[in-house]
Amino acid sequence: MAPFLNFSTYIHENAEPLAVEVVESVLNRMQLDIPNWEKEQAIAMYIELLKFFGESLMEEEKNGAPKALIEWSKKNAEMQISSKGEISEIVVRYPPTRDIFNEILTRISVELDLSVKENAYILKRINNMLDISLNETFFSFKCLSDKYNEDEPLKLSAPIVPIKDDIVILPLIGYIDKNRAEHLMDNVVPRIADMEVKHVIADF
Repeated sequence: MAPFLNFSTYIHENAEPLAVEVVESVLNRMQLDIPNWEKEQAIAMYIELLKFFGESLMEEEKNGAPKALIEWSKKNAEMQISSKGEISEIVVRYPPTRDIFNEILTRISVELDLSVKENAYILKRINNMLDISLNETFFSFKCLSDKYNEDEPLKLSAPIVPIKDDIVILPLIGYIDKNRAEHLMDNVVPRIADMEVKHVIADF
């Protein structure tokens, strides 16, 4: 238990620099350039992941993945959907991320004189967490993609067309069922209110 205690303590105390190393290494290896806010978000998530990971080595029942990792995975999927990106753009980052984690954790294992068996256990645990993240990303992308495909026709069915500064036309073509009526009330009407127009022409 002592080797894992030392390893756990090291990971917990050095979570921030290790998280920075993970993010910077992945970006360099993939030659990616991302906004600072996205980089900071990834670092914050990996800090929590590493702390959770360190603690999990000392608590057998502490399996799974930290909440931050799950939420981050969902947010990745959401960003791809909103930008009309592909799931492959996210998935392609996982192999190098996995490699970087394995390299860093193996390096620490060597520095702390862990055995090959102990290092193998550590790598198995971190890879399990990354698998959970990947699965969550896939699942979230699928759910959000299905919802997007359902919502998009509704958006197109009631476009707001400005014709002057204070006048818009709202073409309403076809049958207005319950879903379309709810979309109009929940989304279109508030958008028109935000535009602060004086006149709305509903074209049936």
